[in-house]
Amino acid sequence: MSLLHLPNELVFQISGDLCPVDLYALLRVNHALFCLLYDSLLDTACDENRGEGCCGEYENRSRDLLHSAAQRGDKELVKLVVSKGILNVVDTARLLIRVLKRRKCNDALRILLECGVDPLAYPRHDEMNVRGLPMRYAVTHGRAKALEIMLDVGEVDINGYLYQDVTLLHLAVEHRQTAVIQALLARKDIDVNRLGLVDDCTPLYHAVRWVDRSEDATRVLLADPRVDVNWCDTEFQTPLHVAADFGGEQLLKTLLAHPKIDLNVRDKLGQTPLHFSVRIGDCRLIRFFLEDKRLAPRQHHGTLGNPLHAAVGSCQLPALRLLLDDGRFDVNSTDENGDTPLHIAIQKGDREDLVLLLLSRANVDVEMRNNEGRSSSDLAASQNRLVVKRAMEKYSHGKRQVIGLRGQRRKRAKFRGYDL
Repeated sequence: MSLLHLPNELVFQISGDLCPVDLYALLRVNHALFCLLYDSLLDTACDENRGEGCCGEYENRSRDLLHSAAQRGDKELVKLVVSKGILNVVDTARLLIRVLKRRKCNDALRILLECGVDPLAYPRHDEMNVRGLPMRYAVTHGRAKALEIMLDVGEVDINGYLYQDVTLLHLAVEHRQTAVIQALLARKDIDVNRLGLVDDCTPLYHAVRWVDRSEDATRVLLADPRVDVNWCDTEFQTPLHVAADFGGEQLLKTLLAHPKIDLNVRDKLGQTPLHFSVRIGDCRLIRFFLEDKRLAPRQHHGTLGNPLHAAVGSCQLPALRLLLDDGRFDVNSTDENGDTPLHIAIQKGDREDLVLLLLSRANVDVEMRNNEGRSSSDLAASQNRLVVKRAMEKYSHGKRQVIGLRGQRRKRAKFRGYDL
């Protein structure tokens, strides 16, 4: 006798011993058995012991059941199978990610979370075995509304660390998801200056230092009054130091537009953001600082000297000319070794153009001595460099304009940007 012609009681008893694959096949053959085997089907889908030998097929079908019920909005069915223990069978991380991949996922997501699905559950079959993959997916794919639902319904700590020891805000900044950043900043319980455990920096610092094309994310962060725009890392460098060092024009302009930004903050070596812009020789960035009324030149002096030292030390002739034209930086200031910019320029060896520019544009003290007791004149006399010697002699005799030179030295000075 065919199984389909047996009494219902026998069919029901036999179905209790069928594996999920066979039970589903039976229902596909005769849909009339669905009403009879409905409870048995649900029990089978929720029995974790029965699915041990099904090689993933059992878990997939149980996940399909939860996903389908949530998408239909059948909250009662979801509650029922959850109460029967289906969450012990289903990989809830993969389930939520599957829901998030659909265009209209918010209602289904809310139903699952309200019925007890944990958005921070560990995946069952993932080699990384990391926590919070659905949260990560929502952040990295710009699902701001879905993330809000998980934070509200799932009772997730918004300041907690996900895998790789980053917060949700760090992750949103890393992937330049401005909508997600705005959604996170809109919450009162978020710590906008919480440090990541990997890079040990705030989201704003992370955006400026580690994220390419982060102007939009930076602008959104700066709009929040709780963000510390002058936060310092272990080297006492701020986001403005980093922007000036990397040479990002738009990023630097975005930071400088903030009313609380400190242009004069110094790191451990006494370097201000202007030092970094001078060192890379970008005159556009240097002008941004020089044209800002908040710039205090007297505060731009530290262990390595002032920006003039940085320009000479990195052989940035256009930057040096720009600073000298500005006239607010002391050309006779000294660094930790007692060297003035002229000392450093003479020690550069073949960079006569730097020496000539200093002597022709500024009231330089050529007799000022460093910590070794040597003046700029002493250094020039000890070197076999005719250009420097002649320039120093003329300057010492009170001639502030350097006379044109002849031959190859004149051509070399012109080539390096000094107009004789």
